[in-house]
Amino acid sequence: MDRKKLEAKLIRADKRVVLGEKRLARQREFVLGLEGLGNNTSAARALLEKLEKIQAIRIEHRDALLRELDELR
Repeated sequence: MDRKKLEAKLIRADKRVVLGEKRLARQREFVLGLEGLGNNTSAARALLEKLEKIQAIRIEHRDALLRELDELR
């Protein structure tokens, strides 16, 4: 792959990772808030688990792009 295209993909992947971390933080706070109020958190926790899995995939993708870029250097 062309280095410039790879760098552009890496920038987009980094942005997705950062946004994902922010979403995870908000969801964790939401779960804690529900717990603090004594509410059922099963649905919120299930969503949190899905978001964590998606974030792991985003990180894997970003890391793969980093490795590919390193190989070009």
